[in-house]
Amino acid sequence: MKKNLKSICALFSICLGSLLVSCGGNSNTTSGTCGADAVEIEEEVIIPLTSDGYQWKVATLKGNEVVAQEQGPRMWFDTIQSTIGGNAGCNIFNANYVIDSVSSNSITITPLQVTMMACPDLQIEQVFLEVLPQIAEYKLAIVDSIPTLSFFGKDGASLMTLKQAPKTE
Repeated sequence: MKKNLKSICALFSICLGSLLVSCGGNSNTTSGTCGADAVEIEEEVIIPLTSDGYQWKVATLKGNEVVAQEQGPRMWFDTIQSTIGGNAGCNIFNANYVIDSVSSNSITITPLQVTMMACPDLQIEQVFLEVLPQIAEYKLAIVDSIPTLSFFGKDGASLMTLKQAPKTE
C-alpha cells in the first residue's frame, strides 16, 4: 500500500513537472500543450488517472483518429491496485501497470488478459490490444479543456491518445 501511494504521488509530481518543463511554464502557470493550441492551467491542477464517474476513451491509435463510438476502446485505472481494465471495443481486458518513479513518465503494462468474444469488425480492437504491451511512456495534459493521456513506445512514437469522458455504463 505504501509503495502504491508513493507511485501515485510520484506520478502526479512527474506529470506536473513535465508540463512545466516541456512548455517553458513559469512558477504560476503551465501549458497543457505547446504552441498555438496551448491552454493555460493553474499549477495546482492535478489530472487524476482515476475519477469516479470518468473513463479514458481512445481518440487516436498509432496516429490514426478513432471515430467516437459508444462502444469504442476505453479504460479505467485503479491506482491503489496498479491495474487497468476496460473494454477494447468488444472484449473486456485487464492488466497490471508499473510506473517507474525514477525514469520520467515511464510505464509498463503487463500481463494483458482479454476475453475472447466473437464480434464483427475487430480491426480497431486488434490494434488497441497490440499497442497496450508496447507502451513505455505516458504524458498527461489538458487539451481543449479535456484531460488527455498520451502513450508512447520505446522509440518515442505516439501509440495512443485517450481523452477523459463520463462513464456511460
